[in-house]
Amino acid sequence: MPVMDLTRESLRVYLHTRLAQVESALSALRHRYSVGSSEEMERLYREGELAEENSWEDFFRFDHLEDEYDSLRRALDAL
Repeated sequence: MPVMDLTRESLRVYLHTRLAQVESALSALRHRYSVGSSEEMERLYREGELAEENSWEDFFRFDHLEDEYDSLRRALDAL
């Protein structure tokens, strides 16, 4: 197998693995807060339906993971 093909396939495997990890973490946060996205979680904060105490760090993690998910998808699409 040519080195370039091996490199590309290794990158593809890494991206799929990391994507699965990110999807799992996102799923756990969606389940924990019964929301579909960080935007929905933010709306619940604004409406006073979700207490910021003990959840604010999760909100930032959620937002970061959504961005990482999008970045990973773009990287996979570019391969």
